[in-house]
Parts: sequence; structure tokens; C-alpha cells
Amino acid sequence: MTVLASAIKVCSTVSCAHTWIPITNLQSDPASQKMHYYRYSNAEVSCWYKYLLFSYNIVFWLAGVVFLGVGLWAWSEKGVLSDLTKVTRMHGVDPVVLVLMVGVVMFTLGFAGCVGALRENICLLNFFCSTIVLIFFLELAVAVLAFLFQDWVRDRFREFFESNIRSYRDDIDLQNLIDSLQKANQCCGAYGPEDWDLNVYFNCSGASYSREKCGVPFSCCVPDPAQKVVNTQCGYDVRTQLKSKWDESIFTKGCIQALESWLPRNIYIVAGVFIAISLLQIGAQGSLEFSGGAMLQQILHDMYIDPELLAELSDVQKHILFYKMREEQLRRWREREAWEALAQVEGLRPPKVKRASDKHIQWLLGADGEVWVWIMGEGPGDKPYEEISEELIAERARLQAQQEAEELWRQKEAEITKKFRDALANEKARILAEKWKVEMEDRKAAKVLEERIHEEFKRKEEEERKRGEEQIRLQEEQRAKELYWTLKQAQLQSLPSEKEEREWEEQLRRSKAADEERSRRAQRARDEYQRHSLGAIQKGTVAGLSSRFRELGQSHDQEARLYHHLPGPGPLSPLAVPGSRTWERPLRPVSREVIVRWFKEEQLPRRAGFERNTKAIAPWFHGIISREDAEDLLENMTEGAFLVRVSEKIWGYTLSYRLQKGFKHFLVDASGDFYSFLGVDPNRHATLTDLIDFHKEEIITVSGGELLQEPCGQRDSPPDYHLLFE
Repeated sequence: MTVLASAIKVCSTVSCAHTWIPITNLQSDPASQKMHYYRYSNAEVSCWYKYLLFSYNIVFWLAGVVFLGVGLWAWSEKGVLSDLTKVTRMHGVDPVVLVLMVGVVMFTLGFAGCVGALRENICLLNFFCSTIVLIFFLELAVAVLAFLFQDWVRDRFREFFESNIRSYRDDIDLQNLIDSLQKANQCCGAYGPEDWDLNVYFNCSGASYSREKCGVPFSCCVPDPAQKVVNTQCGYDVRTQLKSKWDESIFTKGCIQALESWLPRNIYIVAGVFIAISLLQIGAQGSLEFSGGAMLQQILHDMYIDPELLAELSDVQKHILFYKMREEQLRRWREREAWEALAQVEGLRPPKVKRASDKHIQWLLGADGEVWVWIMGEGPGDKPYEEISEELIAERARLQAQQEAEELWRQKEAEITKKFRDALANEKARILAEKWKVEMEDRKAAKVLEERIHEEFKRKEEEERKRGEEQIRLQEEQRAKELYWTLKQAQLQSLPSEKEEREWEEQLRRSKAADEERSRRAQRARDEYQRHSLGAIQKGTVAGLSSRFRELGQSHDQEARLYHHLPGPGPLSPLAVPGSRTWERPLRPVSREVIVRWFKEEQLPRRAGFERNTKAIAPWFHGIISREDAEDLLENMTEGAFLVRVSEKIWGYTLSYRLQKGFKHFLVDASGDFYSFLGVDPNRHATLTDLIDFHKEEIITVSGGELLQEPCGQRDSPPDYHLLFE
């Protein structure tokens, strides 16, 4: 076994090429160790064995690649690659995990076998051999234990099947696996259809409100040859009937019983498959052992081992190999001694073995038949030896100087390149620093200008407030005087009639109502003016502010008419009276309270979320809900369904769109005076309703072709937007 192990170690270095190698001269006494070169006439190991092993493993390697590709594709479709924690959250067995495990084992073994055979790597071949032997014995042990402990195996299989029944709806691959098993074996559940009570969807308890309550999967149904389309609802409410009628529509035999009855009927097929796999594994191991024995015989025949191969052997294997080589040397030496002794006795001379690869030297002969000899410097026409030496030294010095000059130039060129690279980097840094400095100065100047405009606006606002208060005070005094003289005249006159008294009371009531109406209009004008002025400050429209102030001066007469006894005929200007300072909107939403305030103060006046020309809230509008809640609402909708929810990331909204397989979410910017998609659509719309109506006719993106078709409305009460409209 030790020799065989060493042979297996040696077997991996295989050569199919003819190479020159040094071997020990065996034509003399073993004590003499002269070395000469010998050319292999044959390969160390037949290339047939080498490429047979490669072909055997390339099939498994490609199969492993296919398994890995299918497994990764299945995980990608289920979204596991983007969130690997889904694997740990599954309660049942994911068949994709089994496919990936088989793929990894086959890929690793195939890679080790292919590369080990082609590159002649001992470590990879040893790994390949030991893994195959381990798998073979594991298969054998599992088969024996399963035969000896049948009851234990049956219980474990029952527990495994029941745990996967509980997770039947959690994973589509597990669902397809169970359906295929039940249809192929014409069975239902582990021991019968009652096992489906373990699943929450098929449970018959009163706490279950599933449509599939007291039913079984469609794979348990007895197929109807007349039906060309599979009826996936054939198992609904089946277990509410009498058990005696179950076998008319579903399979009543359990899958464990079906497998137990299937195994004896197909024992020869199972045994044949197991024997075939075992023969393949033993064949791969045997090919390596045969290659190892052939390699050992080749080394003993040539008396040479490659140094790289020798370095990979252990000390024990080296001693065994050298011992075998020494035995071979002694055997050859004894054969030669016996042949020479026999030749001396019989007067025979052993024939010299000629080899096709022997080297020989043939001397050049001169005209006189003697070996031709030339002495440098003494031949006819030769230069003197000293001159030849000088020329050789000069040429050598010139070449060395040229090499040194080239090396010096390479160093100089590297220094020049580095110098200009550093200079270019410094120049770029200087330009960036100047640009940053200019930008900082511009920002500071803009900030100063904004502060100055803000102060100017506050001053104007205070002046307008004082002027408005003064106007109201003057009008109040004037009105008091009018009422005073009216009452005075009434006292001077005689007692009025009953009709005149009613007219006076009606006039007084109208006067008070007009005063209240003027107060309400003034307050609305202040609020509208404050909202528009704050938006102008945030956008930095300095020229717009100046024009606003000019308009305020020009519309002074209209404001005066607002506080007159009779209301003016024209509409109120939105910037009539300034109001108090409102909140300043941050760059990004920081809390839900801030978002609600933003919606009430900026979006409600723009009728965001309302139907066109009505006071009804649009069915597609939703409040501040998360991405997961939006996808749950769209889960059972068809492709083209959509909803609009208030975003928590930007000042705007998020349009959630239902695809055939998945969802898309588009951000809608509402921070300015228009509504538009971020990054996908350059079109701008005056209202949110205009944007939705536009994309009911036009697609959102060319690549996706998203067209808004069906709005997704509210499902709960109160609706999720009730906080926005309180």
C-alpha cells in the first residue's frame, strides 16, 4: 500500500512531449554516478489516460456550472440575492439551496479533476481522489443505515414532509416541488389529506378565513382527461364532504406510503443507478491508481524523476522511491556482470546497444588529413592577438557605456515625467482652490444680499402693517362720527314710525356685517401676501420682490377701497395685506409633522390630491405611507395600476406603479412652482392632477413603457391621508 500511495503521488506529473533529461549512467558500477542526457522516446504516462480523466471530469464541471447558474437565477427571481436574510426567514426547505449545494460540489470536483489532469497538479488530484472516496463511503453508509433503521427514517421523512406542508405557500419553488411529488406519485399529504390541516390556508379551524379553507392543493386532485386546462380550484372545500366521497375527486393515499410501495417495484432501477454511480467513482479512482503505477514503472525504466515532482513528495515517499531506484540499479548491474562473465567464458563480446538519440563528434580535417587547427592571430591575414583583444575590450566598453547611458536616460525620463505630473496636479489643485474660493465668495455675497433683502422686506412689511392699522383706525373714527351724527339726527327728529325703526335696524345690521366681511378679507389678504412673499425669498427672486413692492405701491388705492363702507367691485389681490412670519421650510423633510405642515401650507392651496374642478379627493391619492405599504396595496392589482403617496425623502410625492412582475417607484418633485418626475421626464406640469392625466395618455419612460391605467384607492377607514386634511 505504501508503494501504491507513492505511485499515486507520482502519477500526476504526466508528460506527452519529448524532453531532454539527465539520468544516471547504469553501464558502470553502481558506485559511479556519472550523469548524461537521455531523451524520452515515449511519454511518462499515456496521454490516453490523461485525457480520459479530463473528459470524465469536464462533464461534471459543466454540470456543476449549470446547477449553479440555475440556482443563482432562481434566487435572483425570488429577490434573495438582493436580501440574503430571506434564506433564514424561510420555515421550510428551499429547493434552490439543494441545487446550489450540488452545483458547488460538482463544480469543485470537476475543476479539481480537470485542472489536476491538464496541469498535472498533485494536490488537486489528491483532493479529487479523497473526495470521491469520501462521497462513495458516505453513500454506502447512508444506504446501509436507511435499510437498518427504516422506522427512524420514516419518522424523519414524515417530520420533514409536514414541516414543508406548513410552508407550502411561503416559497414558490417548494410549492412546485410538493405539487410535482404529489402528482407523480398520485398521493396527498404525508399520510393522507388530513395533513393539510397543518397549513394555515387549508386549515379547517374557525379562526381561518381563507378561501382554501378545508381544501387541498390542486396537485391532490384526480386528473380529468377531458380537461385541457388545469383547474387550480378543484381542491376547494373538498374536506367538508364525507370521507367516503374523497376518493372521487382527490387522492387519499399518503406520499410516504406511495414511496414505500414504489421502492420495491423499482428496486432494480434504484440499484442500477447506485451501481452505475459507484462504478463511475471507482473508475475515476482506478484510472488514477493505474496512471500512478504506470508512472512509477516509467521512472524506474528511465531512472529519472522531475525535480518539481520530487519536491512535492514527502520524506517517506522519497525514501521509498530512492529505494526502488537503487534496487533497479543493482538489478541492472548484476545482469551486466553476469553477461560479461558469460562472455569471458565463451569468448563472446556483448553487442553494444545503439540508441537513436546518441551524440557523437566529428572532427574537421585539413588538406593533409589531420585535424584542422586554427590559432587566433597566427593565421594568414589575421590581426595580431593584442589588436583583437583591444577591439574586443573597446566593443565591450562601448556596449557597457551604451547600457549605462540608456539606464541613465530611463531614470531621467522617469524624473521628468514625475516632475510634470506633480506640476500638473499642483496646477489642478490651485485651479480648484481658486474656483472654490470664488464660489465661497459668491455664496457669501448671495447670503448677504438675501439678508439685506430680507431686512428690507421686513421693513416694508412693518410699514404696510402700520399703514393698514392707521387706515383701519381712521375708518373706525370716521364711522363712529357718521353713527354719532345719525343717532343725533334721530334724537332731534320726532318719534319715528315703526317702519322707519325697522329700516334703521336693518341698516345697522348690514353695516356690522360689512365690517365683519372686511375684517375677514383683510386677514385672508395678509395670509396670501405672506405665503407668496416667503416663497419668493426662498427662491431668491430679487427682481420679483422689487416688482412686488412696486405693485404694492400701485395697488394702494385698491387696498383703501377694501376698507371702505361698501366693498369694491374688483377681486382681492393675493398680496393685499402682509401677514405674520410663517415657518421656513428645511432642505429635506425631517419628520412627519413637518411634512404635514408643508402639505397644509403649500400644497392644499395648489389643490394637490384633488380631482380637477371638484372638491373630491382623487382615488389615486394616498397619505404618508411606506414603500412596503404601497406595494401591498398594488399586490393584487393588474399591470398599469398606480397610486401617488406623499414622499418622506423629498418635498414632493412618490408614484408607485404595478408591473407585470414587480413594482416601480418614481419621485415627483413639488418643491417649486411645478410638478415633474426626477430624472425620467423633463415635462413640467402646473398641478399634480395635470401630471397624472398627462401620463394616462403618454408613457413615463421609453424603456419601460409605463402608462397609468387604473388608480389604486383606499382600503382602510379612516383613509391614510386623513392627517393631511384635518
